[in-house]
Amino acid sequence: VLHSKIARFCLNDLSFVKSYVEIPLKCLSSTKKSMEAPLIYNELISSKLIRIKNQNYIVGLFQQTSRTNFNSTLNSDSNLRQGVCLFPLKQVNSRIRENVRKC
Repeated sequence: VLHSKIARFCLNDLSFVKSYVEIPLKCLSSTKKSMEAPLIYNELISSKLIRIKNQNYIVGLFQQTSRTNFNSTLNSDSNLRQGVCLFPLKQVNSRIRENVRKC
């Protein structure tokens, strides 16, 4: 199953080996029943950086998919579930710095 990630690297690192960092990007949705597990939208379809009240966010459109790679055919099921998630860029940057410190 595909999993979406955000990757960051330095432009001056031409090999991308020394500065490459990635973190998973998960879009979860709570269900109507508290006992049910949250819905997981695992594949990022589209994203955009937006600014709201002097704060930057990544807004992403996700879908639930069972594809194993990007070359697989998209599911044509009409019941395909999609979700929109908002990620504060401040938190994304903090997670990336945390991953760098763990190295």
